[in-house]
Amino acid sequence: MDVLTLLKQLDKTQWEKRGRPLLKGPILTRYDLQNKKAPQGDFVSKTSGSTGMPVEVQRTNLSQLWWNATNLREAIWHKRDLSLPFAVIRPSIMQELVQSQWGPGFALLGKTGPLYAHPVRGDLNSWLQRVQPGYLTTFPSILETIDLKSLPCLKGIKTTGESLLHKHPLIADMYSSEEVGTIAIQCPDNEEVYHVMENILLEILDEQDRPADVGRVIITDLTSQYLHRYDIGDYAEMGECFCGRGLQTIKKILGRKRNMVVLPDGSKHWPRIGSTEFRKIAPIKRFQAAQVDKDTLELRLIVEASLSQEQERALYNKVHEFIGYPFNIRFRYVEEFPLGKFEEFVNESMR
Repeated sequence: MDVLTLLKQLDKTQWEKRGRPLLKGPILTRYDLQNKKAPQGDFVSKTSGSTGMPVEVQRTNLSQLWWNATNLREAIWHKRDLSLPFAVIRPSIMQELVQSQWGPGFALLGKTGPLYAHPVRGDLNSWLQRVQPGYLTTFPSILETIDLKSLPCLKGIKTTGESLLHKHPLIADMYSSEEVGTIAIQCPDNEEVYHVMENILLEILDEQDRPADVGRVIITDLTSQYLHRYDIGDYAEMGECFCGRGLQTIKKILGRKRNMVVLPDGSKHWPRIGSTEFRKIAPIKRFQAAQVDKDTLELRLIVEASLSQEQERALYNKVHEFIGYPFNIRFRYVEEFPLGKFEEFVNESMR
């Protein structure tokens, strides 16, 4: 099957009624996933999400096919003008770059405009005013620092399921993760809800693993051999939609807002902090970094064994490399974090 064939199928299946799944079997936690011997896939996705718990997931070419198709579906649903310039601001981008097209997948829908990509550091407003994109994709924490009034050509903004302080009429959200790709896309007819993709079975459970209208997001990825009933670490609320699509619907995605790190001079940037690199240095099960004042970060760790001074020093240096500033760093070892969703980086100095 190719992407266009799958897109044609999705155009039909979106109208078929899908109920809430009632699945059986154990819940797969991130702890389990860290230690699971997974079947060999076609490629690997690495992420800490916003849970501060790094994981690696074996993914397949089929999952990549769905990722490409659902990105095209989002463009179709929200009637993107492919001829316009597209700007991307992401932590994973290391340096500014320019491409002649949005990406090879979008070429299937027609000729596209150029793509401009930029890291989360630097003068983003000046860069955006220079490239004048028709569309922009980034995280809401970054979006809230951008002067959208200076971008008169902007026709659409794509974010990733986090909370915004102020909703903008151009914004359309996608809910996705590195582990499974696209989970849900904002309805083109009802901005209050998201529709779950056909390759995803999504359960909402309370803390006792019972079905609930508001609770933990449990994902089964039908393109994966082993991501069955995976507790992805998010919380969401079930919803209903009037658009006629039969896809499962969620109303709110809770707990996806990331804080910005604030430097002593008052400037802010995205805290590139979570990484599987930490587990290469030390036996860390879970972590959280917190900015506790203008000069100090606290690295909170759950570890499998005590860390040596050499391991602490290596972590100290790695955090400085990620943050891009020589904060004072103090280590705090904990047994567990509070129940519920938390961010891998929290700025407690701004509370």
